[in-house]
Amino acid sequence: MLKTTGAVGNVIVNHSDSVQDARDFVAYMTLPAPSRPVQDPSDPRYWAGLRARNGHPAPYDVPWWEIGNEVNTQQNAGWLSGSLVSYTNPDCAVDNVKACLYDFGGTTRFQDQPVGDLADGRPSASISTGRATQVKYVAYPPVAPSSLTVDVGGRRWTQVDTFADAEPTATVYRLDAATGRIVFGDGVHGAIPPTGSPITAGYDSGPHPGFVDFYHAMKDVNPDIKVCLGSSSDPTAGGAYFQNLGSSHPYDCVATHPYVRSGNSRAKGEIPNTLPESEYNSELLALPDVLAGQVQRLRQKIDQSAGPNASRVAIVLTEFGHLKSSTPAFAPHFHLSLQEGILIANELREWINLEVPLAEHYLLEGSPFGSTAPNGNVNVNSAIVGPGPDTIVEPTALVAQLFRPLGGGRQVTVQSDGIPMIPLRDGTQLPALETIAAHQGNRISLLVINQSDQTTVPTAITAAGNQLRQGTITTLNADSALSYNTPDNPTAVSLHRSPLHASSGQVTVTFPAHSVSLVQLAF
Repeated sequence: MLKTTGAVGNVIVNHSDSVQDARDFVAYMTLPAPSRPVQDPSDPRYWAGLRARNGHPAPYDVPWWEIGNEVNTQQNAGWLSGSLVSYTNPDCAVDNVKACLYDFGGTTRFQDQPVGDLADGRPSASISTGRATQVKYVAYPPVAPSSLTVDVGGRRWTQVDTFADAEPTATVYRLDAATGRIVFGDGVHGAIPPTGSPITAGYDSGPHPGFVDFYHAMKDVNPDIKVCLGSSSDPTAGGAYFQNLGSSHPYDCVATHPYVRSGNSRAKGEIPNTLPESEYNSELLALPDVLAGQVQRLRQKIDQSAGPNASRVAIVLTEFGHLKSSTPAFAPHFHLSLQEGILIANELREWINLEVPLAEHYLLEGSPFGSTAPNGNVNVNSAIVGPGPDTIVEPTALVAQLFRPLGGGRQVTVQSDGIPMIPLRDGTQLPALETIAAHQGNRISLLVINQSDQTTVPTAITAAGNQLRQGTITTLNADSALSYNTPDNPTAVSLHRSPLHASSGQVTVTFPAHSVSLVQLAF
């Protein structure tokens, strides 16, 4: 998909896995294939050769690598969510347990944690099947061997080194500490856990590596990749994670997720989803600037913490967009609408102005029409369930298409005069038109967002010191800002292209209400 779309990707490495796995993953994805077969899996070239044998001789274009995802949240913390046993670095600079563990590593304790099957931690996987020689796993290996307790149906079982001398009724198990693998008896040597019995474990998890270990190991394989902190979803939080590292421990980037969220604080990028349509749409338009301010403040914190290394640390937005929890009550399909596309256009404009090198829009697709994807733990809204007969183009995808011609150009300043203003509910105002432009050779690409839901804006475009000659305008628009494409009407929101001709070195253009336009001009 990345190759087809011309995009650049990033990989999230599970911070609860091993450093060796991360090294091998980097080698598999990014190293050139060796000219001769390499048989030793400890040699990074082995993994590049395996990729070639799997049908992809060339390396993948994934320069960005993120260690963990939103690890400051409980659901994504992994081994960090246990109670503290010990730090690898007892002199951690910041009084934040999770940040110290994430940055430098350590050991945590879990008690009465349901075990699972390999790569399956669902609650049902912790229940005994009644089969002989059952195998279960703790969630976060390695395990300190003497720390492990295993309860079956609420009764404590005993760890042994071998089943050879175990009686058929002996309530015993074996442990592989490195993998967290727990094996029970077969009913001849060691008892079988009774069918339906829950199996839980208490154990010390670790010692685990920290970010600093992942960073050096992965850069050792490929110095050209960028290794990012995956510490926090909120640009206004997560400072402890890079403040610990200071200027002594390198990191290439900080990943964060500036979202429009449901709530009542504009300063936090929130919007009440109970607002009426007119207020919701105008309030939403104020939030890209708020989110950009959050990213700017994060930049300032990094600059203060990283010292002389700050200029080499990028901010990457490995998620951004508009959380579905803030969908307005008046428009259940708002995330599929033209208005959503206008929001994303404004956010992209902000990220370009902030020189953000990587920004990944979430959701990649909206709620599929007629989807048969399963419910439960599967997030239908972010699953790729197509393409199929009901696969349609969303306005946000068409917005991305309009931005594409700006790539590779040199950004130029746009001066706007006499632009109508949009009043907001707190008495402040926003300009109806927002712009961004790039220059390449004798061509200018100007992207114009008309945020107003009602006002058509006529303009005259000039290029200082140059005589404009001719060009084209491609406009994304629809009957309403809330219009969206459906299988029955797949072009309700669509692109329309028209020629432009200059007069006396300038071009006159009218930008319709609720639209995004790409003006391409030659001089």
